[in-house]
Amino acid sequence: MTYGQAIEFLYGQRPAYERQGDSGYKPGLQTSLALDEACGNPSRRYPTIHIAGTNGKGSTASMIAAALTAAGLRTGLYTSPHYIDFRERIRVDGEMITRRGVSAFVERAGRMRLPAEPSFFELTTAMAFDWFARRQVDVAVIEVGLGGRLDSTNIITPAVSVITSIALDHTSLLGDTIEQIATEKGGIIKPGVPVVVGPGVPPAALAVLERIAAERHAPLTVADASLLNEWCAKRPSRFVCDLPGDYQRLNLATALAALNVLTRMGRINSAPTCRAFQRLTVNGQLLYGLSHVAALTGLRGRWQHIALSPSLTLVLDAAHNPAAFTIAMRQLLDEAAGRPLCLVLGMMADKDVDTMLRLLPASRPDTTFIFTNADTPRAMPAVELRRHAAALGIDGLAVPTVADALADARRRCPAGIIYAGGSMYVEAEALRLLCPSPS
Repeated sequence: MTYGQAIEFLYGQRPAYERQGDSGYKPGLQTSLALDEACGNPSRRYPTIHIAGTNGKGSTASMIAAALTAAGLRTGLYTSPHYIDFRERIRVDGEMITRRGVSAFVERAGRMRLPAEPSFFELTTAMAFDWFARRQVDVAVIEVGLGGRLDSTNIITPAVSVITSIALDHTSLLGDTIEQIATEKGGIIKPGVPVVVGPGVPPAALAVLERIAAERHAPLTVADASLLNEWCAKRPSRFVCDLPGDYQRLNLATALAALNVLTRMGRINSAPTCRAFQRLTVNGQLLYGLSHVAALTGLRGRWQHIALSPSLTLVLDAAHNPAAFTIAMRQLLDEAAGRPLCLVLGMMADKDVDTMLRLLPASRPDTTFIFTNADTPRAMPAVELRRHAAALGIDGLAVPTVADALADARRRCPAGIIYAGGSMYVEAEALRLLCPSPS
């Protein structure tokens, strides 16, 4: 089987939430457990760090992985979705899984006798666990796909669990209240396993997480942004993260709190799951990793700036729900002060579109809105998105493809800032157009 055939099999013959939405979501752990067992239980061969949350989990996972890599640990990193190449999801010390690694796993999976047909994400998760075992990682950082309690990744018992944030998103699957969503995210909390919660989690959600942690005797730490200042003070030169989004400060605080738990764990516990962390100390290596996250992990699309000309900058960001979009719009207005601004926006039809549209700077002068849609069945058509915006008093253009929307934006805004976002899929198409594919 070739790599192309393997990718076609994964996407073409298996349900995938990322393409199909709710109909592609397959909750439950039975098939994931069966897959892991059929592979020889690779998920149990190395310590893991499990990351859930509404926003920030990909960045936080990448920060922790970068720090561990910089500290000398062979580190696996599993994230989703990908932007350009499927292999971005599975990395060891920043290097993507090989094409042969993907096709070989799909070949083996096709011969496995399983109680049910696995979904795209179940197969991908099993592939990651298997690859990390084959590459003999010291530790693996695992990002939850959706929710937590019933997510395919939740078959692991990690060294530490991390919940970055709680906000309303995927309400049709996870519940339409903060408490319900917190319950689903809190499902990754394991008996006796320390859990770190990001700063700024709503009190109602934090109360749910504290209750779950108490019931499971899991020590809970709420990350404090002041920890960032404390750690950075121990480095002689000024600490600057290579992820420029304002929201990354919260993710940094969460990552640092998790690393702090791991350093304590390595000093006080010699159990096999903790030995990997005995070399960790609060030192320049960890901070070096946290200042070179993109370089060490390949993370892209988080408030990423691309110079289209000396006077025109494209900003790409992953904000795709109201909580994240609020922060993104605030930073965008700060950066675009006094400059022309064009927003190229596409959104998934299953998102809270109207709430996100209300956050747009509709009254700002010298601002253009272009509504588009990514090439995925989940996307709201550009004309429908424009109709939603018009009903809220926001005038804009409907351009049905991201490529044409970006070209139109450059014509209408030859100098200033173009923001492309509203969906990670809009971002992905922009990156494919403007940046070379990772090798």
